[in-house]
Amino acid sequence: MANPTVTFWISAFIPKSVKGYTQAITKGVHLGKTAVPLPAIARTWPGNWTKDWNAGYLTDQRSFSNSQSASHRMQSSAVVDLVTKRMLHSAHTTSGTTEVNLVS
Repeated sequence: MANPTVTFWISAFIPKSVKGYTQAITKGVHLGKTAVPLPAIARTWPGNWTKDWNAGYLTDQRSFSNSQSASHRMQSSAVVDLVTKRMLHSAHTTSGTTEVNLVS
């Protein structure tokens, strides 16, 4: 019989709704989803100089969740053996970010 284990994880996500910040997409393929605008400070990076002034990024379309499988931008996890106190597995994952035009 295998030793008991515990799984830990921490996830970073962009919430669906942040008062005064997130914006609803009103047209197109992402109709009804929410997005965050490209931060003004990010425009100073040369790779963003040519981006549309209405550029934004989809949120994860959720609020807080205690589910390990919930949508996330980054996640780190570990499985620890409770008897030997050894880490049996660890993982670090990221997901993509979808750029959108906030007004079209």
